[in-house]
Amino acid sequence: MHIQYLTRRLGRLENGEVVIGKVKDRELESPRVLYFLREECEIATNKLYEEVGLPFRVSSKSYKALGIDQEPTKHRGVTNHMQGTELEEKNKEIIAENAKKIYENPEIVFGRISYTKPVFTKEDIAIALSDALMVHLVSKGSNVAKEQEAIREFGKGLVQECSSSENASQNIENNSVANTANDQADSRANNPAIEHLNKEYGEEFLRLYNQLLISDKIELMDQKDLMGRTLYSLKSRVNLERRYISAIEELNAKEEHNLNINAESLERNSLKEQIGDLVNVVGANLQNKFNDKIGGSLGLKLNVFGSKNYVFSSEQIDAILSVCNGSDISVLEGNPGAGKTFVMREIVRQYKKEGFKVVGTGPSSVSAKVVSRNAGIKADNTSLLRKKITESKGANFKIDLSSKYYEEEEYFKSLGCDSVFNFMRQDVLDSKTVLIVDEASMIELANMDYLAHEVLRVKAKLVLVGDNNQFTAVGMTGAFNKARKIAGITLLLKVSFIL
Repeated sequence: MHIQYLTRRLGRLENGEVVIGKVKDRELESPRVLYFLREECEIATNKLYEEVGLPFRVSSKSYKALGIDQEPTKHRGVTNHMQGTELEEKNKEIIAENAKKIYENPEIVFGRISYTKPVFTKEDIAIALSDALMVHLVSKGSNVAKEQEAIREFGKGLVQECSSSENASQNIENNSVANTANDQADSRANNPAIEHLNKEYGEEFLRLYNQLLISDKIELMDQKDLMGRTLYSLKSRVNLERRYISAIEELNAKEEHNLNINAESLERNSLKEQIGDLVNVVGANLQNKFNDKIGGSLGLKLNVFGSKNYVFSSEQIDAILSVCNGSDISVLEGNPGAGKTFVMREIVRQYKKEGFKVVGTGPSSVSAKVVSRNAGIKADNTSLLRKKITESKGANFKIDLSSKYYEEEEYFKSLGCDSVFNFMRQDVLDSKTVLIVDEASMIELANMDYLAHEVLRVKAKLVLVGDNNQFTAVGMTGAFNKARKIAGITLLLKVSFIL
């Protein structure tokens, strides 16, 4: 993905003309801004995948940050279609070194798959193995894309789904390029890459593939994809999911933040709010008179005061009561225009009225600002919130969470900082806190697990907010969907209008 933007500030001449100034905004050249843009691209791309129901995701993190022992190739830019360049040779060296590492430790392939697909098929394993080992087999001067696709098809053809584990080995051995579909035969005929693959790499490929299938790092899932194919996942992810589910179930069993309010409570505002409403009504009347009698002739129209207060629909009242009177985990979903913003504001108002602190978070800085503005609360992106929580305990913050983060020494240190002697610490979350997580479906499992356990640890309440999408992406929304199944869903479906 390429991003292009100006780094110079805009200026305005005396005549009002806007020009590009001489002064650069150095902040825009900092790595921090680049990381921010990459994270925003990741979130926007994954959100689109989720909305259209595609089982993919992208990551802005590097191989190193993801814990994958591979080196990325160098971006070639304008030299992409040029042969024999120094950059091309460097990339070949990187590819060869990566392939060597996979020969020595084929389980690296799981890392390459799982950072884009939390659940995967045998075919995905074959494709990743083909890409990792054999991309350098593409012959010079050929149609690179065509030959790479042929190599991929070769790998997939070798490992087609087998009817049973007993005949899997025999089926794989009998499955060759000659036995694949007729419509693929022409593309593979006289292909030097495939011929070389058959002669030199076929046997080794099958050895590594079979080694991966019996690896103790993956686990067979109890579900299949839409094509009926068996699904696998990393065992570390499965264990993390089980840990997360346990936290959600515990939260769902508690009702420490049940306000026991009724519909009438939503209409009884405080004296301060009643005065505010009165000012709004009086101001609206004066505003309307000005617009009718004076503003029209002057070409002015004031729009400072709303004409009427917002009136909740029965569906919205039910949603507010469900969250405020529910367990310590609530899931709120709504269609665009269904009044989710007004519902969130009222939920915040009710909890604050009872002496609770309400804080918000979202997967990105943009989403955090949105929830802050919509709900009228202080909000940070998920990474920054984790940073504040970690540092409030006197521990060191780590921006990337692995699927085994809870087994790492630093995490245990942060738990140890909860000692009774640490009386100077000011908790970010406590038992009188309600944490609202907006765009919860876009937050990855490790972060959701961290937040769920932190809320459980301090005896707070967790409110997950998301959009009601018809399609959901496999794996990407795993954490959010699991919370929905356990805690149930509060839905806002009817589009409402401000009266």
